[in-house]
Amino acid sequence: IAQSEAANDKPFVRYWLHNGFINIDHEKMSKSSGNFFTVRDLVEKFDYVVLRFFMLSGHYRMPINFSTELLTAASNGWERITTCIEHLDFVAASAPSKADNEQAQEAQQNLRAAIEQFQDEFVSAMDDDLNTADALAAIFEMVRAANSAAAVTGVSAASLRQAAHKLREWLDVLGLDPDRGKQAVPAEVMSMVEERVQAKKARDFARADQIRQEVLEKGYQIADTPQGPKVTPL
Repeated sequence: IAQSEAANDKPFVRYWLHNGFINIDHEKMSKSSGNFFTVRDLVEKFDYVVLRFFMLSGHYRMPINFSTELLTAASNGWERITTCIEHLDFVAASAPSKADNEQAQEAQQNLRAAIEQFQDEFVSAMDDDLNTADALAAIFEMVRAANSAAAVTGVSAASLRQAAHKLREWLDVLGLDPDRGKQAVPAEVMSMVEERVQAKKARDFARADQIRQEVLEKGYQIADTPQGPKVTPL
């Protein structure tokens, strides 16, 4: 344990934890076995945040088993979380200030209950000798509940933003940033997307398809959703 001073002159405490032995495909990693690699080797294929996410998916007292398949699964799991948060932000941007139908009201109640339940489960897991594996399980359950709510038309922006905020809050506890590396879509691309919207309104579908292809060539894809066009990098 080491204590230092934060920028605002308030003390904070950092903790370093040893993890269990590192295995490669269920064999202990060692130079003599020829299965030795460094973090620099790994980040040529996987982002640093994926490596951290992978290591948090198991208990720090237990051995860690590395394999390309497991790291790929971790990458997919991390993408599922970040995609959920991104989608919540997107839907909330055009959502009503309050639920405007009975189905949306029910979805909001379910989402509120899910936030309370998985908040408790997350805290309990972290209090249980830093059981990060169970903490991540609570986050995945929250992702499932949030995606269900976001799929219901009329759910309020506040409810969706609360879910996104909670996910970011829990991930921050684990040292994971879902917004890491995120870049705004260039204004030029957004202008093209708006031109495509107008072309579709004018029923000029040939031009709309042409713009979609031009946007694709710039490295972005357009998904038409009930909330409007959603632009994401390839």
